[in-house]
Parts: sequence; C-alpha cells; structure tokens
Amino acid sequence: MRIGIDGSSLLKRRSGIGRYTLNLIRAMAAAAPEDRFEVVAFSLRERLQPDLFPGLPNVGLRSFRIPGKAFYLSAFHAGHPRVDRWVGGVDLFHSTNYFVFPLHRAPQIVTIHDLHFMQEREHAAAFGGRLWERSLLRDVHRVEHVLAVSEQTRDDVLSRLDLPGDRVTAIHEGVDHQFLTAPSAEDVQRTCRHVGVEPGRFLFWIGTFEPRKNLPRLVQAYRLLIDRLGDDCPPLLLAGGRGFGCEDLERDLETDPRLRDRVVRPGYISDAELRALYHGATLFVFPSLWEGFGLPPLEAMACGTPVVASDRSALPEVLGDACVQVDPDDEAAIAGGLESLLTSRADREELSRRGREIAREFTWERAAERTLALYREVLHGP
Repeated sequence: MRIGIDGSSLLKRRSGIGRYTLNLIRAMAAAAPEDRFEVVAFSLRERLQPDLFPGLPNVGLRSFRIPGKAFYLSAFHAGHPRVDRWVGGVDLFHSTNYFVFPLHRAPQIVTIHDLHFMQEREHAAAFGGRLWERSLLRDVHRVEHVLAVSEQTRDDVLSRLDLPGDRVTAIHEGVDHQFLTAPSAEDVQRTCRHVGVEPGRFLFWIGTFEPRKNLPRLVQAYRLLIDRLGDDCPPLLLAGGRGFGCEDLERDLETDPRLRDRVVRPGYISDAELRALYHGATLFVFPSLWEGFGLPPLEAMACGTPVVASDRSALPEVLGDACVQVDPDDEAAIAGGLESLLTSRADREELSRRGREIAREFTWERAAERTLALYREVLHGP
C-alpha cells in the first residue's frame, strides 16, 4: 500500500493530536515495512523535520510551502488542491485531524478525536473548530470510513453525523514505551528543579489552556485545598501551551497572592521533561469537561502516578477504576478527590499499581495493527 497521511499537526510543538499522529505512523511503518507512508503538511514557514521517523525508510515527508489557513480555506471552499495528486498518487489518504480533504481518486479515512466543538460551541477555536465542524457536516458522508479514538467518540459521531455504524470504527490510542520505564532519579530531580517544583511534592496537570480543560474550576478547587491543608498543600504545576479563552484565568493566577507563589506555569515542555514530571509528581489531576480519549492521565498512570480525573466523556472508558473520578462541575468534589489521595498513602499506592496495569493494555502496536487492517478493508473489502 502507498498511504498518504496528514502530518500538519507535526509541524510545531506537538499537542495531543500531533502525538497521536507521530506515534501511529511510527508504529504502522515499523509493523508494515513493505508499505509506503507519505506524510504531508502545509505551511509557509514550518517544515516536517527529517528526524521524526528515525530508522523508518518507508516514511516519506512532503512539506508544501503554502500558508496553512489559506490551504484549508481553499480546500474547503474551492475543492483544490487535490492532495493525492500533489503527492503523486496514493492508494488511500488518512486525515488524522478531522478535516475532509478534497481528493482526486484516493479513498479517505478521517480520524475524529472528539466532537467538543459541536457539543460545546463556546469551547471551539474560532478558526479550527468552526472549519472542522463545517467540513464534517458537509463532507463526512463522502469519506470511506471514520476512525474514532474511543467508543465514546464513536457514539458521538453516530449520533451527531448520522453515519451508519459499519462506517465508524473505534481504535484506542496507545502509551509510548518511554512512559513504561522510569527515568533516573537524577533526571527527575533536574527536570523538577528546572521548572520550579520539588520532586515528590507537587500536583501536576498538562494540556492546552482552553475552556474544555476546565482550568478555572481546577484552580478554584486548589484554593479550597489550600484552605483545608494549609502549608501541607503541595504546589500545582500547570504545564502546556497557551490556547484561547484563558485571559481571565491568567489574570487570576497573577493577581491572587495565594496562587502566585504556589501555581507554577513552565509553558510547553518536551516529552523527556514530561516523563520526568509524571514520575516526580505526587498526583496527576485532569478534570476536563470533554475528552475524546485522555492520553495525559493514561500516561501518568503508566508512570505509576495516582490520578484524579473527570467522570465525563471518554475518561471512564479509558481509565476505568484505576483513578479517583470526580464531577468536573463541582470544585469541592475535585478538591475532595485530591485531598483523599494526599492524606492516604495506601490509596496512592493501590492506584499506582492498578494504573500501571491499565496503562499496559493500551499500545501503539495494537493501534497500528488495527489501523492497517482498516486500511486494507477499505481498499480490498472485509
């Protein structure tokens, strides 16, 4: 097979979709050395870096020098360019990030991570979310298959996009192998001190600062935790890139004297730093309002870090009973979940053990095997 894959999420600092795309391509290329994977991206300034796929000669990189927004708007409104022609012809094209591409002949698979931008419209970015919604509503019926990253997302797709069940398949994401082995104590100490926290004594959250991540309620819950624990309350580390709709939160963090010295914001962190911080954290907290899968808490569990997470969307499906589930709309519930684990070493140890067991069930090798099988089914039939 010669497969075209949208790799635009790999151009900049990678968030969840970029990590999904990178790990899936790596695992598929390793599992199917006889197949060819052409990764394409569209940007005026950024280029796909040649070190993304080391040791995988069956992966080609195609960076097209065109402004990203202009490309997507032209593709949506004018139906050009036809990406499979630009790549020189492919057997199948996989859009890994919602958008339905105009193609000349190749059948298309689209990955839908979640439909938060359709369910909660105020949670959607002005450009991406609105365009992805319009693209799906208008064009999803002409793609051969939709890949959902969880059963919850599959159910949402079936209810919101009116597709037949045999054209939507749920394939879970995986945990990168790096999170299954512990870094050295020196690496943990060095990384923690670099970002400004003490190893073994901080609460950890990572993601993009945007409304669906529910950070204002997390911060309010943290205030309640300070009131309850006083000086015994560990710092809160909020890591990740700045998205949108976070101006009030940032102002709050800068002006509240109780938060200014306790909430640490290092910005974007690398995968190596992330691994060290997972291992160095006392707890990982993730009270999102909407998640299509929930990779960060699963990675934290793989590192043996106890997790407090929302009881919404796909998180219960993925995390199971290996975490403390809380109502993300209730600040007191979030604070209570954190306090219950902070004050019980036995509970932390039990969740650490169970979390590792759950996380080992999710592998990129399994995701790659099922995705490759889906490609072949689309091309050749069941």
